[in-house]
Amino acid sequence: MFILLLQPAVFAQSNSAGSPISSAPQAEQPLPKDAGALLALAGQVNGLGAPGLKPWHMKASYETFDPQGKSSGQGTFEVFWSGPKKYKQTISSDAFWQTQYGTESGIYRTGNLYSLPYPQAYLIDQVLHPMPNQDDINEARPERREQAFGAVHLQCVMLSQKIEGAAALPLGLFPTYCFSPAKPILRYSTYGGGVGIVFNQFVLFQGRYFAKQITVKDKNGPIISIQVDQIGGLETVEDAVFTPPADAVKARDALSEVPGDVMKGNLVTKVPPIYPPSAKFTRTSGTVLLQVLIGKDGHIHGLRILQSPDPALTVAALEAVQQWVYQPYLLNGEPVDVLTKVTVNFRIG
Repeated sequence: MFILLLQPAVFAQSNSAGSPISSAPQAEQPLPKDAGALLALAGQVNGLGAPGLKPWHMKASYETFDPQGKSSGQGTFEVFWSGPKKYKQTISSDAFWQTQYGTESGIYRTGNLYSLPYPQAYLIDQVLHPMPNQDDINEARPERREQAFGAVHLQCVMLSQKIEGAAALPLGLFPTYCFSPAKPILRYSTYGGGVGIVFNQFVLFQGRYFAKQITVKDKNGPIISIQVDQIGGLETVEDAVFTPPADAVKARDALSEVPGDVMKGNLVTKVPPIYPPSAKFTRTSGTVLLQVLIGKDGHIHGLRILQSPDPALTVAALEAVQQWVYQPYLLNGEPVDVLTKVTVNFRIG
């Protein structure tokens, strides 16, 4: 799972004149020992989508890759930001163009009006909002571990769920966030499904750590590579820049609940569970019922245990299902996030 290239956490200057970027990182200090406290601290200093930041502007380029690892397209990503409800962001390529306007009354779109396609959907999440939201943290049991990535050792926090009687859970079984040893700089994250995000080339911008190079990978290789080419502060904020044009359409993204039997027809890759030897020895069988969040990209973005007869069977089911891949579910022709249920049956013989 942890095969990736981590560059040293060096801090580079932006090529944008007048950019408010610190020339040196903050002094090293011990990270909080408590997993929840570490996540809370990291949430305050990673990403650029939080309230309280001064207006800024960013330009980035990206490249997408096919399942064989070959380049499949290129594009640009540009953001004008004045607040969580006052921004303009444009994603463009030869095949896709969309501008989103964040307003007090919701999000409006021009260009291609449907949700961002895969893998461009990673742009906003991983550039602006790489950390988990507070609801996800509150519903989990953060568990901290040190993990080696080759010669680099990182401090990782997994948003675990309680599994009574289970041995140590494999790191990455649930959403996991890994940080530099001495600073709360996000270096790697995964939400399961074999997808990992690598963060490199850092700047300290408005007191927040910001990765200028981000790569999203799965077991086949890179999915999308993002390079931030320019970032800096906005000296003036012109309301006209953030005002949706008359032909803009209000976005209606929503989480859809779809029955498990329906989603079976969209299942593209199904990894069978490995029957745990301990459960075979005790002849333990039964059904593990999971609530599954399937992203617009068809990958598993979240798992929740609803029912299980045995902790070993629970872990085996989670390890298998997080690798499943679905054809994206379409609602009115648009790919949407889906909440569904999956049953994994374990039978002796």
